[in-house]
Amino acid sequence: MAEPSSSLSSPREPKLLDRVRAAARVRHLSLRTERTYVQWIRRYILFHGKRHPSEMGEAEINAFLTHLAVEGRPMEGASGVEIGVETDARFQAESRS
Repeated sequence: MAEPSSSLSSPREPKLLDRVRAAARVRHLSLRTERTYVQWIRRYILFHGKRHPSEMGEAEINAFLTHLAVEGRPMEGASGVEIGVETDARFQAESRS
């Protein structure tokens, strides 16, 4: 019988979107707000070819916002770009700490 690998037995840090969900719940945000934050972050990550937000900075944020302003459609039920900017800045700051 094979022994379990050490990577399976050691606890891993939760994934980014799981951390976003947890942070939203700690702040007692509504489920709809939580889902909106996750959706905007997912769109941001996919726009940049699945790069992790911790690897990106101001230039990537500007590129994403420009894309939304020029070609993108805001998500239904969201207040547009402001949510993306606020969400990204808030959770990037938390991921660095």
